[in-house]
Amino acid sequence: MPFVTAERDALERLGHELIPITVRAMPPRELDRVLADLDAVYVASGSTFALLEALQTTGGGAVVSERVRNGLPYIGASAGSIVAGPDATPASLMDDPADGPTLTSFDALGLVDHVVIPHADGLLPPYPRELIERTLETYGAEYALLPLRDDQAFLTQSGWGRVVDSEPLPRG
Repeated sequence: MPFVTAERDALERLGHELIPITVRAMPPRELDRVLADLDAVYVASGSTFALLEALQTTGGGAVVSERVRNGLPYIGASAGSIVAGPDATPASLMDDPADGPTLTSFDALGLVDHVVIPHADGLLPPYPRELIERTLETYGAEYALLPLRDDQAFLTQSGWGRVVDSEPLPRG
């Protein structure tokens, strides 16, 4: 997927070493061993429901959740930020739930108490402002939603959290 490659390239330009992990291809014990040696886990963009299905069906979600609760920093982009919350249902208008055909629940990792709604500025063609507004209207009464623009992040640690604006990437 081109956007995942762009994310990876941007992180590498910032000087980070990346170790690709495919949850569907890695047994939970091996995933746990790999995560034990990392400074952080970065969960990339993609289909929220395909990602959630991979985390649920492989047992990888439980491994990631336990590692994060024990101090491993979690960085989620787009779908990766949505699955950090308690429930992925609000992403149903943004991504197709059919991408996770074996899902019996949209329960997510529960690392934070709200559901991030990424791309809330509506600047990416697949997620126009009208779609973001409809998502907030449809699910806002039932779920704690946190809309984030593409230049924002939610930082949380030890029960507190705040939205921060990103700094421009270095040129080069």
